[in-house]
Parts: sequence; structure tokens; C-alpha cells
Amino acid sequence: MKHQYSIDELKHREALMQIRLEEEQAKQQKLAEHKMAFVEHLNGPFLFDSMYSDDVEGNKLSYLPGVGELLEAYRQICHHLPEHFRVWPESARKAKD
Repeated sequence: MKHQYSIDELKHREALMQIRLEEEQAKQQKLAEHKMAFVEHLNGPFLFDSMYSDDVEGNKLSYLPGVGELLEAYRQICHHLPEHFRVWPESARKAKD
């Protein structure tokens, strides 16, 4: 019975390692697709934050009524930018072939 627990523990660890490996491969695949579309590392707040952080006039505008909602909408657009260009890698591959 003692050995059965060891075998079960090993199987469990192998399954966890396999899941982590698959997740890492999916992440690398997505990064490769984003690189093909020239939007790598832009699937987060980086693009919006980098454009808006040093914008003195933009910061002043943020105090106007209704601008906060517009900024949030634009932040969401920037966050999902790579999804808008998802078809580019396929087009680039077809043009390359």
C-alpha cells in the first residue's frame, strides 16, 4: 500500500508538470503570434500606461466630466489590441508562402 501512494504521488506530479508545460507552450505560441502582428507584450495595460503617464495635458483633461469613462474605454481598447490583430499572423504566413 505504501508503494501505491508513492506511485499515485508521482502520477499526480507528472500530471501537474504536463499541465504547466502545456500552459507555457500556449503562452509561447500566443507570444509568437503577437510578434508576427508586431504587438508583442501589448496585451496588458503597458501601451495605455506608457502613452498616458507622461501626458501632462491628458492628465488635466481627465478631471473634466465624462472623460474618466472615455479613458477607461480607451484603456480597454489598448488592453485588447493584440486580439484585433490576431488575423495578421495567418495573413503574413500566407504571403510568405
